[in-house]
Order: sequence, then structure tokens, then C-alpha cells
Amino acid sequence: MKRAGRGIVLGMILFLMPFSAQAFIPEGPHMLDLMVRSMGKGAKVRLDTLIALPAFEKEGEVSRVEDVFFFNPPHAFRSETKDGRRLRIATQEGRFLLVLDGVIVREQTGMEDFFYLPLLLRDRPMLISALTESGMDMERTGLTRYGGRICYRLGAPDGTRMLIDKESLYPVALKLVEGTEGGRRREVTFRYLDWQRFDGAAWPLRIEIFEGERALLQRIAVQDLRKDSISDALFAIDRIRQQYGYADHLPLMEGGEDPLVEIEVNLERLRRRYQ
Repeated sequence: MKRAGRGIVLGMILFLMPFSAQAFIPEGPHMLDLMVRSMGKGAKVRLDTLIALPAFEKEGEVSRVEDVFFFNPPHAFRSETKDGRRLRIATQEGRFLLVLDGVIVREQTGMEDFFYLPLLLRDRPMLISALTESGMDMERTGLTRYGGRICYRLGAPDGTRMLIDKESLYPVALKLVEGTEGGRRREVTFRYLDWQRFDGAAWPLRIEIFEGERALLQRIAVQDLRKDSISDALFAIDRIRQQYGYADHLPLMEGGEDPLVEIEVNLERLRRRYQ
């Protein structure tokens, strides 16, 4: 019994060691600096992705959308569906544009749009500014366990926060928490999984977007990753705005059988529910 007791105590000590008072925890800005350096800046890159929408299953099948992501770190992000029906552009200054079926339907980001943030802004000052604006307390840091990993936590434990793998220093999750006028809180979680280095920079091959931790909104799987020489003009929001008209509301399809429209309509309803 004594040996068993000593084994239990030793196991508890080993479990708690990473969280001991002696464990080194970098300050917030230094933590981001380590993360950015570990990820690498990289050049323009193209990610061909398959987006699964499990929340909108029909007859046991998961709706899927083929999307292409273009990153021009740390300046701008662009995504466009392979059928050309949806276009999104976001810039490091916080500007955003969503075009659906040839009309502009939104120029403001919703919480679920920010999955690209740590992947695009591979620059410490830019990332500090964006995360602070999103409500993250840069003075609050700590250690936690998440998904079987020991992670640095940047931000308050119950507020907007980023979890960074202690070993690889890649971001594991970004959790955005937002209060509403009704006093309710909404949390959207982005998980970054299966990292791979390419041309001097690291990219996740899987991204999952949750409302909270359980309601899966999207699962993004990277099918192909390669360099791309996309023109800077294709990231220019003002130029693109001139090409399209504006919509008073999102286009709705009869029968709700269009997964691309479904995801935008359902996310719009989700946003309004928390206003």
C-alpha cells in the first residue's frame, strides 16, 4: 500500500511540474515574439481546402465547399470558392469584404471570420494590436493543458485568449469571447492542427471552428499547399468594391439545398442572435 501511495504522489508531482511556480512563462509580447519566430513569415502562399459543414447535415451526408485561401503575410488574406460564388478579403488594417453570388453582403467581420488572424499577421506589433483590439489582456499569461498538450496561455482564462504549444510554439487555439448588450457571452474557438513547414514557414493542415468548444461550425482540411504569385491587386478591397453591387440581405435559396448559402445565412442568424 505504501508503494502504491508513493506512486500516486509521484504521478501527481509529475503532472503538476509544468504548472509549478518555477515554470518559466514568457510575458505576453515575448510569448507572441517566440510564436511568430517559430511559425516563420513566409511569402505568398495558396492553400486549396475542403470545408465541411457538419452542422448542416442532410440525410447523413456532410455538406462540403471547395475553397482556396491566399495568404500574403502579413498584409492580406483572400479566399474564393472554386465555383467563384463566394469571395472574402481581409487586410491587416482590419478591413473586410464578403461577396456572395456577385453582390457585396458584408463589410464587417463576424467573430467566426477571424480564423486567419494568427496565420496572416506573422508580425509581433501587428498581432499585438489586433489581439488587443479583440479584447485580449496581454498582461495575463499562464500554463494550461489543451488537447493533450501543455500550452502557454495568453489572455485571461475566461476571456479572449490564445493557446500556444509549449514545445513547438505554434498556436493551438484562438478563443474569442464577446459580450452582448443583453449580458450574454459568446465564444468562438479556432483550433489549428497538423502543422507542416513549407518554404520556411509553418501552416496548419486542419482548422476547426467551434461556437464555444462543442458546436462545430466548420472543419477546414488543406488538400494542397504551394507558393503562389497572386497579384497584390487581387487583395485591394477598394478596387474589388467597384466591381460589385450591394445586397440589402443575403440571397436565400428555396429548399435550403445550397451549402454555400446555408453557411452564410446560418452564420448571419447566429450573429444576430447575439446582438
